[in-house]
Amino acid sequence: MPPLLRPIRTLIRRSLLTPAEGAKPATRLATDPAMAGVTGRYFSRDTESSAPPVSHDPTTQQKLLALSQTHFVA
Repeated sequence: MPPLLRPIRTLIRRSLLTPAEGAKPATRLATDPAMAGVTGRYFSRDTESSAPPVSHDPTTQQKLLALSQTHFVA
């Protein structure tokens, strides 16, 4: 850990998830029969949420699309 972050390492570690903890919500959303057919929704970990406001900005959407198309490898 960089020396600058050492004083707050306890706070950082508290907010980090183990790989298993991080994978659990995505695995549930992908395999839960109750989620079959659910599309077009945004989830933050295991909870349905509103997408961040920036995701609704048409200019940002166009920039992301252009960037994605530039880096798309067929």
